[in-house]
Amino acid sequence: MKKVTPFILLFVLCGLARLSAQSCYPTIATYNGLAVNLGPVAGANNDLLADEFKANVLAKDFVRSAISPCNQPIEYRIRKSATGTGIPSTESVSFDCTELGVQLVEIWAGSSSSPDWAYTETYVIIQDPSNYCDGANPGDFNLDCGENDNIPPTLMVYNGLTQTLQAQPDGNSKAVVTAANLVFKKTDNCQGPVRLRIRKGGTGFGPPSTGSVTFDCDEQGTQLVEIWGRDVSGNWTSVSTYVQIWEDDLQPCDAIAEPGCSPDKTAPEVVALNGLAVNITPNSSGINAQVRAKWFTHRRFDNCSGIMTVRISKSGEAIAPPSTGTITYDCNELGTQFVDIWVGDEAGNWSKTSTYIIVQDNFGGCGNSPRVVMPEWKQQQSVYSAIRKQPKVEYAVDGLSVQPNPTAGTFNLTGFLELDDYVQVELYNSLGQQVRLLSPRQWQAAGDLNYQFEIGELPNGLYRCAIRTGSGVQTMTVVKN
Repeated sequence: MKKVTPFILLFVLCGLARLSAQSCYPTIATYNGLAVNLGPVAGANNDLLADEFKANVLAKDFVRSAISPCNQPIEYRIRKSATGTGIPSTESVSFDCTELGVQLVEIWAGSSSSPDWAYTETYVIIQDPSNYCDGANPGDFNLDCGENDNIPPTLMVYNGLTQTLQAQPDGNSKAVVTAANLVFKKTDNCQGPVRLRIRKGGTGFGPPSTGSVTFDCDEQGTQLVEIWGRDVSGNWTSVSTYVQIWEDDLQPCDAIAEPGCSPDKTAPEVVALNGLAVNITPNSSGINAQVRAKWFTHRRFDNCSGIMTVRISKSGEAIAPPSTGTITYDCNELGTQFVDIWVGDEAGNWSKTSTYIIVQDNFGGCGNSPRVVMPEWKQQQSVYSAIRKQPKVEYAVDGLSVQPNPTAGTFNLTGFLELDDYVQVELYNSLGQQVRLLSPRQWQAAGDLNYQFEIGELPNGLYRCAIRTGSGVQTMTVVKN
């Protein structure tokens, strides 16, 4: 037997230590975006008056799943992106009126007893639906929870869910979207209940009266919605977000539901989270990111009681329900990747919806591959449109686009008008209120449309640009930073 030199032994021990260290990186999946509204908050003087307007977000709010291979307790940290290096020390960050719009954040997961922390980058959208930042005086808001309570709740919502259209007995498929499904967290300064309402974006003014809205086959694709919350004192607030409405190719829009459980011929309903962010890390199977189907399922429901199975496949790879609940991404698959989420019942009926994931390499484990950062908002918009199915109705304007988005004040609206028609362009705020008639109604010949608009004097936040023709209204979300 050959003699093992001290140098070789030291090298082997160092290698084993490195492998051990690699195996302790947590697997972390974070929500790809949350939206939150600013609200009045107290200062340090305890005078029951608000001192400023802020939105506070916690690191753990963004974490969909975190798994420690070493079975260590997992702690969470957060930092505004590009504001520091190494493991951050804070569990929450605050945003104010100077930070409206899209804000990138780093979400870290690890253990204080280990140097191995994993992180992903994602984003939060800071909104000001009550226009606090437009000259409001914080001292006008009373923190007293008696009859003088005038501070509305704070809402944090998922920035996007994906929902499939469900076949109905009359052959008209529909998707029922509830306010409660879209709300991640709701809090009130008086610790009371918060009632939720929802409305399709731009279809009304003031608080809506319904807790759900219905979309049909003509409304496939990205749909803007407003989520409203009311406290016991009657104070209202709102947050704007979106949903993706899909036609399930396993049960298309012209399918007819057959009620009853003997036999059961109705597929389950699935509501999926629209996008998660994961990071490639060293683990027991190599350097990769393992993604689980159950991470994406926000809600699933079957007409008959019984166990439902969740499966996942890379988009387009499976034409029938796959056998696995986990897929793996490697260094050749950084960036936006589309996935299909399958849900089946005990009778063998399956539903499928499609969404996406952002694969990042924040540790340089992929060698010289570029580090993939969460896409900017305009790239998010392209993601939304890329996973959208072609609607059955033909839009009057094809290829509608807003650039740049987000904008500091000036943006271009472009598209192709299919037929000669009257065209009008409007701008709405997050409350569904028209704030600007960008272009009055005028006759346009078929062909390219190219408008330039200036909104520099408007408050930062989320807006909806609507182009109205004789065929209907098309909208694009515009973020002003």
